[in-house]
Amino acid sequence: MKVSRRRFITLGSLGLAGLSLAVMPKLIQWTQTRMNQPFPQPPDLKNESKQAGLVEFSLRASRSRIKLPEQDGLEAELMTYNGSFPGPTMRVKEGDRVRIQFRNDLKEPTNLHFHGLHISPTGLGDNVLRTIKPGETALYEFEVPSGSAGTYWYHPHHHGNANMQLFAGLSGAILVDGPLNAIPELQQVPDRLIVLKDLDLNPQGTIPPLPPMQWMNGREGSRVMVNGIVQPVLSVEGGVVRLRLINQSVARYYNLKLAEHPMTVIATDGGFVSTPYPVDSLLLAPGERYEVLVSVSQPGDVVLLNQPYDRGMMGMDMMGGMDHGGMGGMDGMQGMQGMNHGRTQRTGEGALMTLRFADSNPTVKISRSINPIRVLTPKEAVQKRTLNFTERMGMVSSGMGSHSSGMRGMMSFSFNGQEFDMDRVDIRAKLGTVELWELVNNTDMDHPFHLHINAFQVYARNGKPEPQVVWKDVVNVRSKETVQILVPFADFTGKTMFHCHLLEHEELGMMGVVEIVA
Repeated sequence: MKVSRRRFITLGSLGLAGLSLAVMPKLIQWTQTRMNQPFPQPPDLKNESKQAGLVEFSLRASRSRIKLPEQDGLEAELMTYNGSFPGPTMRVKEGDRVRIQFRNDLKEPTNLHFHGLHISPTGLGDNVLRTIKPGETALYEFEVPSGSAGTYWYHPHHHGNANMQLFAGLSGAILVDGPLNAIPELQQVPDRLIVLKDLDLNPQGTIPPLPPMQWMNGREGSRVMVNGIVQPVLSVEGGVVRLRLINQSVARYYNLKLAEHPMTVIATDGGFVSTPYPVDSLLLAPGERYEVLVSVSQPGDVVLLNQPYDRGMMGMDMMGGMDHGGMGGMDGMQGMQGMNHGRTQRTGEGALMTLRFADSNPTVKISRSINPIRVLTPKEAVQKRTLNFTERMGMVSSGMGSHSSGMRGMMSFSFNGQEFDMDRVDIRAKLGTVELWELVNNTDMDHPFHLHINAFQVYARNGKPEPQVVWKDVVNVRSKETVQILVPFADFTGKTMFHCHLLEHEELGMMGVVEIVA
């Protein structure tokens, strides 16, 4: 995408184009911010252990007042881990034993999900069926598996609260170190974490209630940030940098492009790729991660852009049978203002950050194989399953609550027409086997599919083989698209989840239980 000087100035002043001020008149707008703030890194969580191979963290979820550095002294009332926005970074190594003392100082239940880590889904591990009540302290404990060097993250996954808590600030990165980080091409390269996250704020610094249309289509905030800052400037000492990109937004997609510069992908959700490969742009659906190398041939500024992307939105066919009189608390269709009857939901476009290179280094390339990946094939699959993304609309509820319980009966998102039931097992898979899952999306919206515990390989899209064989735990399934994935079930038994990572959809039923049995 070519960006003219005039267009760039427009993007830089607005931050994001396409925001309807009429729909959200009371929200903080981009023009109020002071740009070009120094690039911050989230703080590291302190290891409280003195024992080699044992990592101990203390983590507390609470409400906090957070100053927004570029917002002229405004304080935002957010949910945070240890008072930090974004949350502090857990740095661990392959083989480490990790213990986390977690305290819930919120007014509602919560828990922790270690997104992407291949650890036990039961007991003290990545057990998203746990409930940590207000005022309670809970222990989490797991071992970081060999071969997992890469970028992961943690966030709440308590059903009924997850979307609100994540949007309000509860998330942080997990960076796993391992032998692959010692390859010569990476040893001297600066390594920077890039947390992509959005917010809506009232002038008082509070998060406004979630409107019905954003329950349907996923909440996108008007304030788009990198590491908690609007349009920061990252100063790079040399001419090359490693960026660890994490989409920690609830529903926003990021279609990333560096103006006039390619990126080299070295890792995805599931760790390092086999052979690094160049890309001109990267699409990050909610929950996705990529690690890339960026090098320049001359010193200067390079702008990281968020390009427009049409992820679709709820179609009018879903609205059939809607009882407008059942929209408790709303006059007619006032709550539907801003609805796009063209069935599009364009993620905003604009400058996300600036990379300021002090030098040039065009020779840093990794063209050799660095991480041989075993390629799975459909012949290995002992079971083929089909998961259809399904939606329905029926405005029959007597009222609208701010949480998902108030929306039940008004709209439904599901797999194969069955809304999430914690007590029902949707898929029972055998340990040590590989399965072929066909993800069928005949809806009018993209759905980012996430599987806990076990990473998978994308085999084909609409019958066309995937060009890159990599490990993933999130795959975006576009509207009218069928995606085939190969899932190996290794090492752990127990119940875990698969769901749409537009968390409003997860909360409204687009989630299922998979039980892995011996």
